[in-house]
Amino acid sequence: PYTHTHQQLIESSVPMIRDVWRTGLCQTPEYCSSDTPEGECKMLCRGCDSETFSKEQLAEYSDKFWLNFTDHNDLIKEQMVREVFCTGEQMIMGDQIEGSSPVDISFWPIHPTLERLTVYKHMKFPFTDTTWYSTYDGEWNGICRWGETFAHDLPGNNTMKNDYCSGHYEDDLSAFEVVVPADALTRSTALEEGPLDVVSRQLSNGDIMNLLTPGYTMYLPYVYDSFTWDHCEELGFDFSL
Repeated sequence: PYTHTHQQLIESSVPMIRDVWRTGLCQTPEYCSSDTPEGECKMLCRGCDSETFSKEQLAEYSDKFWLNFTDHNDLIKEQMVREVFCTGEQMIMGDQIEGSSPVDISFWPIHPTLERLTVYKHMKFPFTDTTWYSTYDGEWNGICRWGETFAHDLPGNNTMKNDYCSGHYEDDLSAFEVVVPADALTRSTALEEGPLDVVSRQLSNGDIMNLLTPGYTMYLPYVYDSFTWDHCEELGFDFSL
C-alpha cells in the first residue's frame, strides 16, 4: 500500500543524489564508456561493500532519505537505502530545480530560450546591476544556495572559495572548451577584417554572460533571427525592440 514513507521518498528523490554526493557519502565513477551497463555506471557509495552499514553511515543515509522521521527499525532503513544506493540499477531523475535537470529532455530547449530572452533584455532593458555577488538573504551565501552547508570543495584550503560553491564564481571555468578568437572577450570593439586568430579554451561564467551583451555578441558563432514570441504576444506581452 502507498504510505507516508513512500511520499517522503518521492519528495526527497530530487535532492537525494545531490546531497549524498555533496556530503561525501557517494562518488561518481571516474569514467564510463558508452557501452557500460547502467547497473555498473552509477554512484559508488560508502558502506555498500560491507555487509552492514556503520551506525554513522546509516544515520547519514537515513537523514538524506528522511527515514529518521519514520518508525521503521534500522534493518528496514538499511534495506531501503541499499536498494537505492547499492544493489539497485542506476538512479536517474530529472527536475528543473536541481543540478540533475539536464537529465530531463525539456532542459535543452529551455536554456536557448532563456539565452535569447537574456540577449533581448540586454538590448531593450539592460540590467542595472551586474554585480556577481548576491546580497539575497536566506540559504544563499552570496554566491550559491546552501554555500558553507556541505563539505568543502578544497579540503585543507582556507581560501574564501572553500565554501562548496565551486563552479558558481564569476571567474570559474565552464566544463567544455570552445573555439573563439584569440582576443575574444578582452575588448568590446569591432572585429578586424581578414582571417581570425582562433584558440580553443574554456570560458568563465563571466565570459559567457558577457557574450550575451550587445558589445560582445560579435564573438558568437551564431545569431538569433528574431526576438519574437508569438504565444506571449497573443497574451498581450510586448517584445518589440
